[in-house]
Amino acid sequence: MIDIKLLRENPEAVRASQRARGEDEGVVDAVLEAEQRRRSSLTAFEQLRAEQKGLGKDVARAQGEEKQALLARTKELSQQVKDLQAAADEAQ
Repeated sequence: MIDIKLLRENPEAVRASQRARGEDEGVVDAVLEAEQRRRSSLTAFEQLRAEQKGLGKDVARAQGEEKQALLARTKELSQQVKDLQAAADEAQ
């Protein structure tokens, strides 16, 4: 198994290794793309989770229409968080 850090830092060496073994070099690019998608998804996931947690505190203090709007936003964020988590899991 190839260390992902090595692959990110020195993809040409890994491509050369693939070539030397008669294996497909395209797998290097595919893995790098999947890793980039995973990292992007995790970053977005963490940002949304932070926003979601902050909204939880705001919902507790809010009343009336404001509370309903915050609850709707919380529900929307929850779905986005689930989608991003699924995307990160898939890329991994």
